[in-house]
Order: sequence, then structure tokens, then C-alpha cells
Amino acid sequence: MQSKPDIPLPVKFNACNHHLTYILKFNPLEPDVLPDNFCNNYTDLYTGFLSPATIAREVIDQLKERGLLEIRSFEKALSALSGFFILTLSDNSQWVIRKGDNLSRYIHIHPARTGNFTLRFKQSTFKTSLLLFHEYQGKTGVLTLKNVNSVRVRAGLSPISKIEKSKGIGRCYSILLNFAEE
Repeated sequence: MQSKPDIPLPVKFNACNHHLTYILKFNPLEPDVLPDNFCNNYTDLYTGFLSPATIAREVIDQLKERGLLEIRSFEKALSALSGFFILTLSDNSQWVIRKGDNLSRYIHIHPARTGNFTLRFKQSTFKTSLLLFHEYQGKTGVLTLKNVNSVRVRAGLSPISKIEKSKGIGRCYSILLNFAEE
């Protein structure tokens, strides 16, 4: 299992849920690699070239420049802005900034769902596609109902009745194939 990225304090960024390059380094066929909270909620995936640590450092730098790095000023700004705001980083990606629930990691970040370099999928769709991708090592022609339902059942997900190549699992798997080739 890969170790978690070194994210500088006071930022909380779960690269295992939101950073596609980082996620693809994992082999989800090993126990305890995929997060437990992959279910039917949506996940926003960052597909850009910045590393998790670089993303966190850029957020810290921007907050410091705006006088919002200290917890009191950060909380005051958030309360004036409905609890969150969006920062744009050097690659033009957008990041949602919220208050974390940990005193040492009080700046919680994740990709903005409509931002540049962001893809949004149901977590069960992404989990299925990622498991397929790793099990079949990124091969084409493996997107069959039998293969899909096999990985879904092993992942504790319900079987599905059809696959559409341009939607859901079909679209997500195709994106993973293209992303891995880059």
C-alpha cells in the first residue's frame, strides 16, 4: 500500500479521494487501499499535474498573502462567505476551501466540482472503474457486464443490468484508460 502524501499543516487534503494521479498509483486489489467512504455519493477528482503537496503549498501561500492563514482570520473570512470560498491555483484549477474539523488541519480543501481539471463521478462508478482498470491492467475490450459485475460484487456493490459505453462506468473506465496513457 502506498503511503499518504506529505501534506503540509494546516491543510487537510484527502488525495486518496480527490487526486487521480495519486489514486492510480494504488493497487485497489490489495486490502484497505480504497477509502471506506466510496459509496453512492459523488466524488470530484483532480486530473491536473500539480502534486498533492504542491496544491496544499499553493493554498497556504494564497491564504498567507490574503492574511487568512491564521485560524481566527480564516474562520472570520469563512463566516462572511457562507462557510467556504474558492481559490484558483497556478494551473487554473479551482479548489473549495472550508474549515476542517481538526485543530492542526483546519483548512480543508477539495477540487471544485465545476473547476478546470475536475471530473465528477458517483463514487460507486469510480470505484468499479478503478477496480476494473487495475484488475485488467488498463486493457481495452474488458468492459463486459460479466467483468463489471464480478468486480462490483467483490467490492460489496450491487450488480448492474447494463453498461453504456458513453455513460457511467463505461465513460469513467474510458477516461481512466486515456488518463493512464498520458
